[in-house]
Amino acid sequence: MTDGHTSEHAQMDRQVKRWAAIAVILILLVAAVGAATTVSAIRSTVRGDLLETMTLVLDSSNDALGEWVEHQRRSLDYPTHNAEVMAATEELLASVASGGINDLASHPAQRRLRDAVGLWVIDHALVGYLVVSPEQLVLSAARPALIGSHFVPYPGKAELFGRALAGEQVLTPPVFSRIPLEMPDGQLSHSASTIFAMGPIRGPDGSVKAVFVARVNTAGSFMSVFQRGRLGLTGETYAVDRFGRLASESRFTDHLREIGLIAADAPSMLNVEVRDPGINLVSNPRDRTMPRPAQPLTRMAHELTNGRAGHDIKGYRDYRGVMVLGAWVWNNDLDIGIATEIDRAEAYRQLDLISNGIYAFAAVIAFFCMVLVFGGTGLLRRLRTKDAEIEGRDLQLRMILDSAGEGVIGVDASHRMTFVNPMACRILGYEPQELIGHNMHAMLHHAYANGSPYPVQCCPVFAACAESRSSTVDNEVFWHKEGHPVPVRYVSVPMNDGERVTGAVVTFTDASHDFTERQASDRALVAARSESKAKSEYLVTISEEIRGPMTDIIGATRMLADSPLTGEQRETIAGIRSHVTSVLIMLDQVTRFSARMQRDPHDNAHDFDLVELVEEVLDGRQAQVSVAEAMPVMIHADPVTLKQAMGHLVDAAYASSGTGGIVVQLSVDQQVGPANADGAFLIRMSVEYPGGRRKADDYGMDAAALMTRDLVAVLGGTHGVSTGPDGSRTHWFTFRCRTTDKRPPAGGISLSRSKGRTAGTA
Repeated sequence: MTDGHTSEHAQMDRQVKRWAAIAVILILLVAAVGAATTVSAIRSTVRGDLLETMTLVLDSSNDALGEWVEHQRRSLDYPTHNAEVMAATEELLASVASGGINDLASHPAQRRLRDAVGLWVIDHALVGYLVVSPEQLVLSAARPALIGSHFVPYPGKAELFGRALAGEQVLTPPVFSRIPLEMPDGQLSHSASTIFAMGPIRGPDGSVKAVFVARVNTAGSFMSVFQRGRLGLTGETYAVDRFGRLASESRFTDHLREIGLIAADAPSMLNVEVRDPGINLVSNPRDRTMPRPAQPLTRMAHELTNGRAGHDIKGYRDYRGVMVLGAWVWNNDLDIGIATEIDRAEAYRQLDLISNGIYAFAAVIAFFCMVLVFGGTGLLRRLRTKDAEIEGRDLQLRMILDSAGEGVIGVDASHRMTFVNPMACRILGYEPQELIGHNMHAMLHHAYANGSPYPVQCCPVFAACAESRSSTVDNEVFWHKEGHPVPVRYVSVPMNDGERVTGAVVTFTDASHDFTERQASDRALVAARSESKAKSEYLVTISEEIRGPMTDIIGATRMLADSPLTGEQRETIAGIRSHVTSVLIMLDQVTRFSARMQRDPHDNAHDFDLVELVEEVLDGRQAQVSVAEAMPVMIHADPVTLKQAMGHLVDAAYASSGTGGIVVQLSVDQQVGPANADGAFLIRMSVEYPGGRRKADDYGMDAAALMTRDLVAVLGGTHGVSTGPDGSRTHWFTFRCRTTDKRPPAGGISLSRSKGRTAGTA
């Protein structure tokens, strides 16, 4: 036997270790996949943000360049429409036509033209100007040495000058200046670049006579457009022309000079081809694998020179050989490409730190998980044993619920159904999955049998959850899946976790048979009235016959009480008198009840004050009375029958509880309300008392409840009882009446203290 147990435990240990090893592998796999997935998601987000930022900077730079071009075009309006410029141009053209080309520089019109545009050139920070004939002969210039020369605006783009002759205002891309230009530091540069802004000069007849050319210094406002588009420490925005050359000054001009891509005193603009060296020239300036002209254009430059916009956020080498991210677009206004780039190392520095942190965190989590797995094998075995025990108990409980002959429904504090046994499903026609998770009142208890709404605040199941109050109800319905009511008898009991209510259990049975019998009894009521009358008369007669001997017995006990008796004998005589008195009270109730049952309530109905009727029933006894604000004051009903029904409950409540703690409440039963055209109401009266001091007192209350139920049935109402968590009991009944639609004032009726009792408001 011991060997068998040892073998079984050893086999279990091997199985646990095997599963532990599998768990470790899965943990490592999940940690790796989870970390990789997280890093991938973060990387995708960062890339998207970077692309959005670079695109925004690129678009802003492109828009700024467009505004700069438009400003240059508008600035040409002054010289091209100036009367002095137009007149001087006409004179110079006439001089050329008459053969005086050699005398152009000394022509008097030169001075007038220079005076007309001199201040304009200074205001716009221009390098100079030219006036060019349709044959591209320089008629006038800020530098006299250029007069009489041939003007070529942009190699390979002769149509630009033709567009100016056709009446447009056009700008050339940056080109090398054939004359030295003054740089911002005041020095003359022989390798500087310029941009020509060209506009037509028209004659009096509106035809284009010549072209005014403004020479724009690219070191001024043109470069500021690109300098504003710099991201971080390594980002730059620059231009590329159709030849794959830098068409703006590089941010890294000093680096380019250090690695030997340009001369020490040369600018980078138009002097650096945007080619991929294949290596990082910044960190390895001497490791060049091939001559610069043999190197391919960078990915960005290749796309731009082929007229394609795009982006690359994975990385490519720029003209320094540094891995960068970039976005680019072609600007048609100036016929150049614009690119925004940033070093990949700077762009992804935070991402790399976060990724490394995630992988390290995943490794730590995986390590601790492995420690927990290997250290918890013994605990796992104990848990498996415990789970088996719990599963066995759950199975046993499930079998008990499944085999129960009553419907059982469990609800949580929010009235959602948490379990339903098969009998409940058979009674109501649902499958368990159709009920679990849904609100019980909304699906099964939303209306009375006549279809009128049943507010949830009046529902006994709601009271079980909200007030921890148990209730027994035998005259309501649950609603079948097919839409018809099912008469039920149910008990709702709250479920408590300490002082907190966690839900309720509703146990119910199908009372359709009882309901059918009740209907048959109601139909037979009219036929049995004559027989009931005879029986009532007989009960009255018997009561009177019994009353005489009982009275004699009381008289005899009084005589005995005056005799010398022992204490035990006196106690016995007192008990006899008490029981005889109870019999006389019951005979009186039977007599009144029998007399009432012989009358038709409809024949005795009239208008009366319901509150005054309650005061008559209390007859000066202590009670707290509350009347709801919506209660009618004057009602039309049978006051005699109603007074008897109230009296039975009130008398029995006082007999059961003593002299205090009685609460009487009057309210309109909102489930029905004034629904009919004749102003019909269903009034609800409840009597709450602390509970019987003795079992016999509860029996007396139950007997009174039976008589009350028969009376209110005649009045078209129902009777019920519920028990509170503190042991208090509440008997209630409803009765149908009509009203003249009078209401108490706002806040309800407050009954003043009278006849030794207290009253309150609802």
